[in-house]
Amino acid sequence: MDQLTRKEFFRRLAQAGLAAGLLGRLGLPASAAPRSRVVLAHHPGVLRDGVPVPEVVTAMVNRAVSGLVGKPTLAAWKTLFRPEDVVGIKVNCSAGERPSTRPEVVQAIAQGAISAGVKPENVYIYDRGDRELLRAGYQLNREGPGVRCLGIGRDYDPEPTVQGRFHGCLCRLLSERITALVNVPLLKDHALAGITFAMKNHYGSIANPGDHHAQNCIAAADLNAVPAIVRKTRLILGECIWGLADGGPDLMKPGALWVQGMIMATRDPVAADYTAWQLVAEARQRMGLKPLVQVGREPRCIAAAAALGLGTNDPERIELVRLSVA
Repeated sequence: MDQLTRKEFFRRLAQAGLAAGLLGRLGLPASAAPRSRVVLAHHPGVLRDGVPVPEVVTAMVNRAVSGLVGKPTLAAWKTLFRPEDVVGIKVNCSAGERPSTRPEVVQAIAQGAISAGVKPENVYIYDRGDRELLRAGYQLNREGPGVRCLGIGRDYDPEPTVQGRFHGCLCRLLSERITALVNVPLLKDHALAGITFAMKNHYGSIANPGDHHAQNCIAAADLNAVPAIVRKTRLILGECIWGLADGGPDLMKPGALWVQGMIMATRDPVAADYTAWQLVAEARQRMGLKPLVQVGREPRCIAAAAALGLGTNDPERIELVRLSVA
């Protein structure tokens, strides 16, 4: 394998989230693994009177995507999406208006996809139910012109997908319609999983999330190895404007919500969740709370997903890039 072909080989594996797990089977040293870039774009003025400022959020999203791809904004979006794509944007609205994925963040992502040539009607914002989306400030649009926004309801595959510890039906929008997936998780503590971020966000893409809460939701690792997720994911764009350090995912403990003022961009779900864990850990320490490991809530899916080759939880293999947005 010549040098150019070898480089391209690993680049494609990294984009699919599979390089780390394949290195051993290829007999190559761990140092040959490509690093996973995680970009944190920060703006101190993202909130005005406690509400995200749309133009600031858009600037943060564009800066994070540009920093991740390493190209100017428009070129970066065109690298991620093709005009023929059907783009799915998986949000997290289980907790109502806050903490849930903010419409300002999702609007910036949708506009980025459209700027790459994707038809507005081929952009789908989705979560489990219509009610959750409405409570979080979204306007439903199942069939009208423009960007679509809908709850899955009961529209799942008739037959289950089996992948390791995961056994369940995917929503048909994900399995049949979407060609390019954007995962938009929230920075939150979780009473069972420890944290809920990129990998667990797809519990809202399946019919039976309650069946996969054992062992601190370790099955989230296997869920994210499902081909419909791992092959279609183009971007993980984490909303870290706020963070919830305790009482999550839905309970609002006094003092547990803090302003982080950041947007995270990466292609690696394991590195995303590892970085989110560290941010929550820092906040818990500031608040005088015990580490998640000490309270029996270690996010076990992170190490499990790294073992599957979905990405890296090794800080030496994570290229953490912090960007200030003026």
